[in-house]
Amino acid sequence: MSSADTEAISDERPELLILCGLLGLLTPVVMSIGIVVVAMVSPDYSWIEDTISDLARGDTSWIMDKLFYLNAAGMIALALGAAHLHLGRWDWSLGMFALVFLA
Repeated sequence: MSSADTEAISDERPELLILCGLLGLLTPVVMSIGIVVVAMVSPDYSWIEDTISDLARGDTSWIMDKLFYLNAAGMIALALGAAHLHLGRWDWSLGMFALVFLA
C-alpha cells in the first residue's frame, strides 16, 4: 500500500465504512441463523436432499424471501463501502462490481 493510499484512508471519516462493514459481516450471520431456524420448523425439509431454496416454499416463504433480500443488502453495503474508499486501482473497481453482481 503506498503512502497516498494510507493518507486517503486516514483522511476518511469512518462512520459510513464502519456501518457498511458491520452490515456486510452481520448479514451472513443473520441469514445462517435464519436458515437453521426455518429448517427446524419446516417438517418436510431434509438437510441432505433439499437446498435452501426449498425452504422458500410453503408457510415459511416470506421469511426466506426476507433473508435473501437481507443477504443482497449486505453485499450491496460492502460494495458501497468499497466505493466510498475507492483507492483508484482497476482491481478495486472489479471487486466492487463483483459484489454488486453477486447481490
